[in-house]
Amino acid sequence: MEQGRLSGRSHSRDQPIRSDAINCLCAPIANAAKNCGRSTPACSDVCGDRVVKSADRRAAARLEGGSGADCAQISGSGAKNAEVSVSEVKNPHVHMPVFSDDPLSWKGACVLSVSQFSVAALRLLVHAAEFVKANMESGRRVTTLQGQVVACVFFEPSTRTSSSFQAAIQRLGGAVIAIAESHSSTVKGESLEDTIRSLACYSSGIVLRHQLQGAALLAATTAAGTPVINAGDGVGEHPTQALLDFYTLMLELHASTGCDIHNPCSALQGRRIVIVGDLKHGRTVHSLAQLLGMFEVDLVYVAPNRLTMPIEVLRFVHTLGVAHQFCAPRLQDVIGQADAIYITRVQKERFYDVSSYNEFKGSYLVNAAVMQQAKGHCAILHPLPRVDEVSTSMDKDSRAAYFRQMMNGLYVRMALLALLYHA
Repeated sequence: MEQGRLSGRSHSRDQPIRSDAINCLCAPIANAAKNCGRSTPACSDVCGDRVVKSADRRAAARLEGGSGADCAQISGSGAKNAEVSVSEVKNPHVHMPVFSDDPLSWKGACVLSVSQFSVAALRLLVHAAEFVKANMESGRRVTTLQGQVVACVFFEPSTRTSSSFQAAIQRLGGAVIAIAESHSSTVKGESLEDTIRSLACYSSGIVLRHQLQGAALLAATTAAGTPVINAGDGVGEHPTQALLDFYTLMLELHASTGCDIHNPCSALQGRRIVIVGDLKHGRTVHSLAQLLGMFEVDLVYVAPNRLTMPIEVLRFVHTLGVAHQFCAPRLQDVIGQADAIYITRVQKERFYDVSSYNEFKGSYLVNAAVMQQAKGHCAILHPLPRVDEVSTSMDKDSRAAYFRQMMNGLYVRMALLALLYHA
């Protein structure tokens, strides 16, 4: 079976990054520009054209110790009839390009889905995040958003996403219009479209979180000409969370194995990422799985029967034809081979009644006893907030990456904004 491709989305091997890419951040440091222009060795037999069957045999060999009942591979046959997700919708009035290492592909664009990001784009974003981080640590300012006003519109509760976006905008020299649902005219019955039209008059960009899947696309269509960033749309996607998760994963792998974070194809080759929790409602895992689907990794999904990964996500990853997908009912059956664990809470707000939520609450727990079975370098990632799925006793474990992950969100969102608004 030959690898499938999505039109316009590159899965090419690592290539040298463009030397002009970091210059667009408007606070150039000579050394950073030189580093970005350095020649990077290409990854062999990764993220390029290949026959999936032979790779599947290698993946099956890595499942040593797991029976078919413990960890079953997900084929493409069950995913063929899924409906097309909002991330695949194309609208002629929305500037929603596939990003590359060309800065012009980013400027003024909407960020609605991880399907917009190529391998080259991820490499550029990692470079840009490292650049922003180095500037912050050295006390240098990046002022890409000087004179810009960005509206942060949150119709669902948020601590980290809302705060980090506002901090990122201000640290880049911009100003923020912060809108919460309780203080907007939606409480009077105003439609989302009218709210977005109003904010498009006053701002040069909109960061939107909404409880309805597809709301970000609707906003981008309504505010044609004003960039919209999807900060989470119901149970759909959360692309910027996936970007910071990816960056964190690269840093954690670098810390444990010494891999080059600027060569994601080689860094991720053969890695096993276990994704645990409420996979049905968790928009963070939907985006992360689709993003990691571009790389030759094992994606192992662990969830209760009624909270499994949506078929459209499985279909999307299968269509890319690079990653290997598996499902397992119990975390203890697969944790021993994991290079990273990404765990999410059961999302109480997505259930119609408390009794249904209570049925699944506490389905999985990561604590010291569970992590004794894991590799010494197995990173624990969590998008937060946590409820009871990660014990606070793990906070001092060096493998607990979720607080580092939280800080990385600032760097990644600053880098993303800088690329979108560069002069």
